Amino acid sequence: MRAVRYLTLLAVCLGALAWVGAASALIVPQRSIAGIALQMTRPEVKDKKGDPDRIIHGTNDFGPYTQFIYRNPAGKLIATFQGNAGATAVRTNRKSQKTAEGVHVGSPESALHDAYPRLHCRTESSDFRHCWTGRMRPGHRVTDYWIGIASGNVKLITVAFVID
Repeated sequence: MRAVRYLTLLAVCLGALAWVGAASALIVPQRSIAGIALQMTRPEVKDKKGDPDRIIHGTNDFGPYTQFIYRNPAGKLIATFQGNAGATAVRTNRKSQKTAEGVHVGSPESALHDAYPRLHCRTESSDFRHCWTGRMRPGHRVTDYWIGIASGNVKLITVAFVID
């Protein structure tokens, strides 16, 4: 009887670890990627993901910003802190990051349309097409899927606040 209890406890613990691993690979549209949520502070991101592989400080049309870049063999995960406050964007090119609907880098555009009936798409130029969920208006949250023109597949996924 005691062995059954230990095996049950072990199964529960292993299940919890699998769930945590899956949660860290989850994209929550308009909210987060890999556990980095919009509005998280830089210390909160470091607590969650560790020290970034690279930190970039710069200034653009919207003012100062900082980027935390996390690299691994699967690709990059980048958190941007526009205005150096909370996270204003998180993006990835890692295939391991997926939405609950299974959309990930490498998914065909048709999978986006199947997963999100209210999806908006637009070809901006001969080499740039993207689809998004959410409202593309300042202050709103969006999830933007960059589509490879030649392949028709998702190349990059960004969860962000629309700045302008």
